[in-house]
Amino acid sequence: MLLARPDALERLASADHVVLDKTGTLTEGRPRLLPGDYSPEILRRAAGIAAATRHPLAQALLRACPGAPLTAGVQETPGQGLSAAEARPGSARTTGMPAIAIARRAQAIARQNIGFSLAYDLVVVPMAVAGLVTPLMAASVMASSSLIVILNALGAGRVTWTR
Repeated sequence: MLLARPDALERLASADHVVLDKTGTLTEGRPRLLPGDYSPEILRRAAGIAAATRHPLAQALLRACPGAPLTAGVQETPGQGLSAAEARPGSARTTGMPAIAIARRAQAIARQNIGFSLAYDLVVVPMAVAGLVTPLMAASVMASSSLIVILNALGAGRVTWTR
């Protein structure tokens, strides 16, 4: 994920919808279908619908399922994507949710880390100023606090995907 601004993840966490640009500028230019629990039949049907357009995400479906037969009666509606009867591959519900989940997880971890830092500042710093703890003890607690923040941030990669 390429972020153009420092607050992009924070703003993405409050998103309800994701709109993808047809030029592929939100991707590396050659998107690919990530591994998942797709049934071969559903993948073949989605690729058959995707064969009706040159959209980069549709091409990723075609590369994942080469030789899929073109589905008849596919309609492409600007801003709405493709449809054939009741099927609509690549809806915002399935394509945008992983990015939103990552942003929300990152925001929650950032809040936890701020809480850890505040706890240190509110408890240990006044105790050190009052002379109730030795400088070595205060430094040890500060180092522990930093390790807790780092380990908590490393846990951000563990995101549970739901559909």
